[in-house]
Amino acid sequence: MLGTIDVAAIRVFLIFLWTSAAALIAAVVFFRLHRRKAFAIAAYSDVIFVALTAWAYYSIWGYVWLR
Repeated sequence: MLGTIDVAAIRVFLIFLWTSAAALIAAVVFFRLHRRKAFAIAAYSDVIFVALTAWAYYSIWGYVWLR
């Protein structure tokens, strides 16, 4: 079904997805605790991981959509 899509690519996507979710949870917790610097770091890292997750998603499923 997946053709030449490697299992490692799916694994990287899932790691990025879970890391993004953890960074989002950390950002919300730091925001509620009024820790501004920690919130900024967590939110910025979440933005980076959301971008990497989107890249991994489209690199995997974009291949399938183009077929």
